[in-house]
Amino acid sequence: MVHSKQLLPLTIALSSACVSTTGVEAPTQTDPSSSFEAIVTIEVAEGGTGWGCIGVLVPIDWTADSVTYSGPSSGSMSYIANVGALMEVWYPSSQADQWIGFYEETYGSSEQGDVYEVTVRIHTAETSGIFELAFLGLVHEYADWVWEGDPCSITVEVVEMNLEAATWAEVKSQSGGN
Repeated sequence: MVHSKQLLPLTIALSSACVSTTGVEAPTQTDPSSSFEAIVTIEVAEGGTGWGCIGVLVPIDWTADSVTYSGPSSGSMSYIANVGALMEVWYPSSQADQWIGFYEETYGSSEQGDVYEVTVRIHTAETSGIFELAFLGLVHEYADWVWEGDPCSITVEVVEMNLEAATWAEVKSQSGGN
């Protein structure tokens, strides 16, 4: 299902691209107060023009930054407040979560079937627990916001990991030691 939201009553006769968020890869476990990368796969469902954007849902005390993309074109994305605010309207979060938005600064065009990988660096807080994150790629074409499907979500467990013990256990098992 294609979603289209128009913010102004003015209709612009341009062909907006339409994208679908098809997958997310990220670690399932991480340390408190650490950083990790999530790689979001976005496919162009309908070719056209616009600014590529991504909404990222994270806990309120986490941050997301350093967003880059690669595919038929590549570059970096910048923070934009209104994408997060609009995501709250379309996909309301709990009081414990927030949508953070990013956009590519270069207006461009894409062909149907183009695939982009968007890498988002996420920083966790000190709190341990199991957290659900969500990602949604969309295209902004003047007054229109266009996307297909719902956000992709993942679960990340934040727990203090004892990597030294895990490494030592591996060394012992590989060397035949007890």
